[in-house]
Formats: sequence, structure tokens, C-alpha cells
Amino acid sequence: MATAYKSVEALLQSRQPQLPVYCIYTHVYHETARHFVHGFPGRVLYAVKANDNPVVIQALHSAGINHFDCASLPEIELVRKLCPHATCYLMNPVRLDGHAQLAQSSHAVHHFMIDHLSGLGPLLHEIDIGQSVIFARMAVSHESAVGDLSTKFGAPTQDIPDLLTAINDAGAEAALAFNVGTGVMRPEAYSYALGQAREVLNEIPFRIRLLDVGGGFPRSYPGFPAPPLDEYFAAIFGMRHELPLKDGG
Repeated sequence: MATAYKSVEALLQSRQPQLPVYCIYTHVYHETARHFVHGFPGRVLYAVKANDNPVVIQALHSAGINHFDCASLPEIELVRKLCPHATCYLMNPVRLDGHAQLAQSSHAVHHFMIDHLSGLGPLLHEIDIGQSVIFARMAVSHESAVGDLSTKFGAPTQDIPDLLTAINDAGAEAALAFNVGTGVMRPEAYSYALGQAREVLNEIPFRIRLLDVGGGFPRSYPGFPAPPLDEYFAAIFGMRHELPLKDGG
């Protein structure tokens, strides 16, 4: 059970804890979420795996976050319980058998992800193809990222056109995703990644509607200064009109 306190000092005086206490600054989550909602040039998704505490999920939702990137069925179930009208995305290319089907039939999930052609067939067997969006995840790395995720998830850039085409030919809506990495310390990393996305999209004979711009947008901590979020938003917005995307994203 979460209890609200006016300050850390008030908590210490009231509880005098002998063990570490997990404190959530809901106003920080709210302010940051509002900053994203108003500044990011597109819909804003929160990756539940970053912090799945119900207080955090509810704080973000109350601030205007209505889209949630989920890595598993339990994360989807959590969001559905807390935010019944939010949109959930099952954005893990590695899933347990049957989870995509359950996510769609029980929780109205229509957005999925793959990063290899071998993952397409099994996914198609579990979902309503004509009512689904399938993201192809492109491996992207940049030297300014504290953590490189391209070795864990994502298809090589040269494989993405064929992967998008296969999704489109199967009858689902094809979309593109990438993640620049965790703790990306230079906004131009997003310009670089979007430039790679532009090259890929110019190679396919159709246009997609959705592009998932993923990454670790950093916050400043003591000893860990980070550029303002607005500089990241500006870098992304600056590339937006160079991307061959359909309207309606």
C-alpha cells in the first residue's frame, strides 16, 4: 500500500524506517510526461518494463500518457487493470506461444513486433492479420548511448526492406521501429537513426504510416548531466518531413 508524504523528512519522522524505502516522486513523473506529450512530435509510448509500479503507471496516465509499450502479457494485464481505455502495444519480438493471440482477443492489442522473418509466420497464425500492425525492428546503435541494444534486438538495416515487404504482402500493416539505446547523451543520435530509417523506407515500393522512435531519453542526475529534452525533440522534428510516411500516424 502506497502512502503519500509531503517530503522525505516527513516520511522519516513518521515511519523511522530501518530498511530502505522506495519513494516515488509522482509530481516528477507527471511533469516529465506532460513535457513529452506537449513536446514530442508524435504519440508518446511509455515502456512498462522501465518501471511497472502501479503508482507510476497511474501518474503517467493521469498526465496524458495513453499508449503503453508492453513486453509481456502480464504487463498488458497490468495496464488494462489500471487504465482500461489505454492502448497497449506488444513490442517484444520474443513472445511465448499464444500470448499474441491472448493479447489481441482478451485485451484488444493490435500492434506487434518482429525482428526476423522467422518470427512472422508464427505471429500471423495468432492474430487477425487485417486488423494488426506489425513493426519490423531495425538494429541501430550510436556511440553516445550508454547502453547499446542493437546486439540484443533488431534486424540489420539491409534486411529491413524485405521484412517490411513480407509484412505488407501478408496483409498486415507494416511499420518500422528502432531503439537508439539507453541513456542517449547526444540528440543528433536520433537524427542519425532517422536518417537510416529514411534510407530503408526509400527502398520499399509502398509507404508506411507508423515509425516507432525508441531510445533512452535521459534525465540529468548528480554527476550525470544531460541535454534538455527539447533538444531531442527538435532533432526528431527536424527529420520528420524528410521521412516518406503516409498521413495518419
